[in-house]
Amino acid sequence: MYVLVLLIIACDSRSNTLDLERINKDHFKIDTLISITSKGIIIGNIINDSPFGKFSINRVVIQNSGKYSAAYKINLAKKEDLFITSKYLCIVDKEKSNFQGWYAIEKGNIIERLPNDKIILDSLIDEFPNYMILKKNGIYNFYDPKNKLEKSLNYGNLIGLNLNFENLPIGIYSLDNGNLKKITKDLSDFKDIKDGVYFVSKPGTNVIQYVEQESFFNQFQEKMNKSNPPMKIEISMNLL
Repeated sequence: MYVLVLLIIACDSRSNTLDLERINKDHFKIDTLISITSKGIIIGNIINDSPFGKFSINRVVIQNSGKYSAAYKINLAKKEDLFITSKYLCIVDKEKSNFQGWYAIEKGNIIERLPNDKIILDSLIDEFPNYMILKKNGIYNFYDPKNKLEKSLNYGNLIGLNLNFENLPIGIYSLDNGNLKKITKDLSDFKDIKDGVYFVSKPGTNVIQYVEQESFFNQFQEKMNKSNPPMKIEISMNLL
């Protein structure tokens, strides 16, 4: 059995690849974020303790299969982080303003009000009186009396769009006559967008690179299976 661990560290530039470099494996504690049982892979946080009570947290990927034990770091700039959606692994710019969800643009200004959103919210409050419902960027979050998030509803579904907004390809979408149309995958275009109602898919406009989870793990496993754990692995990414 082998364990593969991917840590995040700093680098100075970004190409269309994500560089993984083999390192010595240390003792660690894992805080699991998601588990892909079909591939024997866990994505989570690694917590490094020190004798002085300090600790650091890094994103990790662990694969349990085969006979080797190997660890890899993912080279990221200090301003970058790993963001995981239900479909993608993304590199994001932590220092950049991020827009995600539903927005209305009027005269070049971003406004919080969406068409009929007050009517929708009032209707939900009447239908679910036992919940506290909070709305942000077109997402209606339902909290029980103990302030626990029970569920969320998307503005798009509430106005009749039969879409899974969690799995939409990365990009900016326009609401046009009751239909959602992808207008661009370049999220930087959001600052110059014309008036209208728009949806920005996860993780938002601060994405630098992304790859579908399945592609990431397939590339990783393919290169691991070619030989003993290599010193370096490159993962092909999509740039934004």
